[in-house]
Amino acid sequence: MLMIAVLTLTAWLVIPQPSQLTSQGWQTFLIFLATITGLILNPFPMGVVTFLALVSSIVTGSIPINKALEGFGQNIVWLVVCAFFIARTVINTGLGTRIAYLFISRFGKTPIGVAYSIIFTEFCIAPMIPSATSRGGGIIYPIAKSAIESYISSINHGHKKIGEFFTMICLHSNIITSTMFLTAMAGNPVAQKIATGLGVEITWSNWAQAAVVPGLVSLILLPFIVGTFCRMPVGVDNDAIVAAAKDGLKRLGKMTRDELITASTFIGLITLWVLEKEVGINATTTAMLGVSVLLLTGVLTWNDIINEKSAWDIFMWFSILVTIANSLSEQNVTLWIGNIISASLNGYTPLFTGMIVCLGLFFGHYMFASTTVYFTAMYGVFLKTFLNLGLPPLASAYSLIIVIMISSGFTHYGISSAPVFFSGGYMTVKEWWKKSFFITVSVAIVWVAICTTWWSIIGWI
Repeated sequence: MLMIAVLTLTAWLVIPQPSQLTSQGWQTFLIFLATITGLILNPFPMGVVTFLALVSSIVTGSIPINKALEGFGQNIVWLVVCAFFIARTVINTGLGTRIAYLFISRFGKTPIGVAYSIIFTEFCIAPMIPSATSRGGGIIYPIAKSAIESYISSINHGHKKIGEFFTMICLHSNIITSTMFLTAMAGNPVAQKIATGLGVEITWSNWAQAAVVPGLVSLILLPFIVGTFCRMPVGVDNDAIVAAAKDGLKRLGKMTRDELITASTFIGLITLWVLEKEVGINATTTAMLGVSVLLLTGVLTWNDIINEKSAWDIFMWFSILVTIANSLSEQNVTLWIGNIISASLNGYTPLFTGMIVCLGLFFGHYMFASTTVYFTAMYGVFLKTFLNLGLPPLASAYSLIIVIMISSGFTHYGISSAPVFFSGGYMTVKEWWKKSFFITVSVAIVWVAICTTWWSIIGWI
């Protein structure tokens, strides 16, 4: 709290209050700036920094206590928490591992086949695991690392190239699938909530509708994009990898009752999420129904829920970020910043201005070690700018999501799963930044090209 207080007081003394904002709005903005600074510098865990920000907002009177606690009751917060509970069953039952082994045993006869097995395992489990780290680090990377070591043991050269290739496959498939589904990463609902506050309704179904075609195309092209910059050596032996996957399936045995219930529940969730408007059940209610089924069948226990620390950690800091974001909107802070940016870009066409903003946001990810923090700090401001320019609301909202998400591949800290992949030691920082730069830009070009066509077909632009 002392850090938040010192940063806020310093800004208050140095920067004069704009006439367009009330004293409450100005104080909230300064606390927001101090909070973002704290999240970037990371002197404490995210939960601590945001809790101190909440207390500071209440003590200074910037946000009344009844308003300050409203974030904990937001339906989007509970959607994320419930998704974490569902993800726990996918991991505990071994369903995610079974899917990976199944793909590798069927399609892993070549390095490209192993790459596609990793990619489409990511695709299959992404909608039900709202953590890039849990998905990439807990399920995908252990299997990929085993494949890498298996390749290394079969040849006497090219070890580094093998590690580079599969590290980049793991990273960028993780990022692409996180971009494709609302429930694939904890930061996505932050963007959804901010967009809702600005009058743009993003649902699970229209998010998936916008992303499924460009996402699938980029996943299909990914091994060839990565292979262009991280060439696989020739003469590798895939027999051992396929045998290991088959052995893994044999150890797992037939699908258990718990796996079948988890898979059936997941299919039901996807169906209801896609048909959200038709059936009249919102995404959060659907997630709660899914958790209820898993509890009633015993696949998920109450102890599992209590012990799911990641869910409760996110519940704390996400609720607080939602509260601050709501206050910034209600107190016209977002409108004020958006008007400043729009005025500074006056005279240019909306399309040109949008391109400049997207490029700045794209390369600005180098300064952020968390995609969620980047969403919190920048998304609302630039979405408001796009809306001020008269650009299509849904296309604007999702364009910025793509920019922030895809650009997280630049560095070994740009998304929470990246440090896990980097820890394998197959790439130096210099190699990562150089090769992932070209891969990230290439993937972004694919998204721009496909989105331009696809969104025209579905009437977004």
